[in-house]
Amino acid sequence: MKSSIYWIRTAAKVILIAALPMLLSQCKPEDPKKPDDTAAKKGLVLKFKPVCQGADIAFTTGEYTRSNGEIMLFTNWAMIWSKLSLVKTDNSLVSLGDGYLFIDGAGAKTTYTFADAPAGEYKGISFELGLDSIINHGDPNAWPADHPLNGNYTGLHWGWSTGYIFQAIDGRYKKDAAQTDWSGMSLHTATDKYPRTFMLPLSFTLDANGQKTATIKGHIEQYFQDPTFLSFAKDGSFSHSVGAAEIILMDKIVNNGSDVFELTSVK
Repeated sequence: MKSSIYWIRTAAKVILIAALPMLLSQCKPEDPKKPDDTAAKKGLVLKFKPVCQGADIAFTTGEYTRSNGEIMLFTNWAMIWSKLSLVKTDNSLVSLGDGYLFIDGAGAKTTYTFADAPAGEYKGISFELGLDSIINHGDPNAWPADHPLNGNYTGLHWGWSTGYIFQAIDGRYKKDAAQTDWSGMSLHTATDKYPRTFMLPLSFTLDANGQKTATIKGHIEQYFQDPTFLSFAKDGSFSHSVGAAEIILMDKIVNNGSDVFELTSVK
């Protein structure tokens, strides 16, 4: 009798041990779901690279010597773009998002993703630096908190009469390397006179099931040298686009700006 009980208990232990892994697996909590890394990324990523003399701008620290010996240092380069679009081969435009973009080089707001950018063949990217008159004099508080036209978000709104600042370039300069003290630089493009449209040519294809990155470089030094060379010490380093002398300087800066922006790659 004892022998029978012994073999029954032994058999039960064997069965329990064999079944243990199955029982443990059933009690084990499920692994948390991970993001689907295999999901296809679509559309277009737009990346803006602020550069000076061929190198990425080191805001607040980088010093750039000009051909006349002046030394530039930039603390801010911010812009509002509108009518941002892909340019199709037949010259028709495909808007990216709602067309508005806030670029802030020093604040690292320079990369934006447009997942809905449609597949197709394109010959470039276009945008307007600035705003049309109706938007320019509209209510900046009517826009969402993180929208490029919300003045609290960008800091690029003056007031009801003047409207938005389309572009703000701030920094300092020295007349030459021997000068120890810096002089101020504040160049703000604004008012209904100064919106400018840019078409940046480069042929590229967007695929239906892929994503590409378009890189736009901004060559800031071009504002001060081509076609009219401007000396900060002689021509001025301050203009907020109002007042006779300030308008003269801003006219030259804006007219120099035709080759500031360059679409360097889409890949």
